[in-house]
Amino acid sequence: MYGFTAPENDEAALQGIHGTPKLLIVVDEAGGIARTIGNGTNNLLTGDARMLAIGNPGMDDPRSWFKGVCEEGDAPEEPSTVTIPIATFASPTVTGERVPYFNDCPDGVPTHSLAIHLPDQEWIDRTIREYGPDHPYVIAKVHAKFPKGGGGLTIPVTWVEAAQQMNDPAGPGGGGCATSASTARPAPIR
Repeated sequence: MYGFTAPENDEAALQGIHGTPKLLIVVDEAGGIARTIGNGTNNLLTGDARMLAIGNPGMDDPRSWFKGVCEEGDAPEEPSTVTIPIATFASPTVTGERVPYFNDCPDGVPTHSLAIHLPDQEWIDRTIREYGPDHPYVIAKVHAKFPKGGGGLTIPVTWVEAAQQMNDPAGPGGGGCATSASTARPAPIR
């Protein structure tokens, strides 16, 4: 077993690991993997190879590699890919299930429950209060879903979808504006 990383724009960095009878590729923090590198993992999935991609949905790239992998797991035509979303509500600190002791803290830190390192209901409530229930951060980090839209968009996709569901205030066939440009009068300049 060995670990490595690759420069963000070097897809060739993920080639050459072949000939291994069984290969398990673990991609940690998959939500932050660049598309070029993520696509390069496909080079390794030949023969008897499997991949486990672990991460949080990102909020800034609506076409991220990790989102594509997760959507592939939801598609019936890709039965070899399985997506298992785990929302924060499933945290043992919320469900009340017992968790083991955590022994990997630095020397001098007393042995304690793994639960103190996990989000709890207080974190969930505070996050929803701070951002609002429909904020991309809440959708991604609390509900473990990929928000619609992303960075660089002038108008979020969710606003467009909401507008499509609204009735035109001017009625059927109306212009949608109460004041037209021809009746609007600019303020006098003094």
